[in-house]
Amino acid sequence: MVSASRGFAWLLTATSFIRQQTWRLLTVAVMVQLAMSLTQFPVVGILMVLALPVFSAGMLQCFDQVRRGLPLTPMVLFSPFANRVLVIRLFLLGGIIALTAVFVITWLLSGIQELQDPELLSRIEQGDLDAVLELDPAVVQRAFLAIVLGVSVSGILSHFTIPLIWFRQMPLGMAILTGLKALFKNWLPFLLLGLILAVLSIPLFITLGLLVGITAVAGGPGIIQYALILLVVLTIQLLVFGTQYCSFAEIFEHGGDEGPVPPIGPDETRDDQFVA
Repeated sequence: MVSASRGFAWLLTATSFIRQQTWRLLTVAVMVQLAMSLTQFPVVGILMVLALPVFSAGMLQCFDQVRRGLPLTPMVLFSPFANRVLVIRLFLLGGIIALTAVFVITWLLSGIQELQDPELLSRIEQGDLDAVLELDPAVVQRAFLAIVLGVSVSGILSHFTIPLIWFRQMPLGMAILTGLKALFKNWLPFLLLGLILAVLSIPLFITLGLLVGITAVAGGPGIIQYALILLVVLTIQLLVFGTQYCSFAEIFEHGGDEGPVPPIGPDETRDDQFVA
């Protein structure tokens, strides 16, 4: 168990990592965003959703490279795909996370008549802002809460599970149980970290809202507005991955002074599994 103040320390450490190799980490984050943009296509979209934990493992590996002072190239993002055993585990985790999020959101939104209109749902999925404005404000608030809870449950499931599978090569079931145990055992620093991130995100989201409003009034996104919106999204994304890596590295004693970890072959696994 670590003290509550470590939550703030993880954020500071993650920020220092980002400052060390800002442009390279931003490049990798842009690549993740480009990959996730494929989710709008039917078949490829499902594969991208399932591959989210794989890309997350790649992002964590990038922070591991920065921490160890090793060269960071965009191809590090795809390093988890080289290990067939671990990539299968991560894909299975992606399925579990997606099904859990869908179950939570569906359960919270069940019984709302407005959301059972196929035409209205189709317009909302296409990004029609007028369709959203037609909804009762109470429905919008409930839908937003459902999405936040669905994403939160998914985040709890994946926070330690992904690095345990990638860095410790744990089986899926053991990684989930070990990760949840460590997360709930150290809930105080994560509560503090969540509060700090929430406070810090307020000006970022206000800026994002202003940019979206300006874009809507202007009739289309300009290059500057689009670049600023993307920068806000990428900043939040890097902070989340950075704090995820820092919390895992401390709680599971990953890294330290032993130097770079030897590369793992496509089907190799390690037996040195640390249980929090």
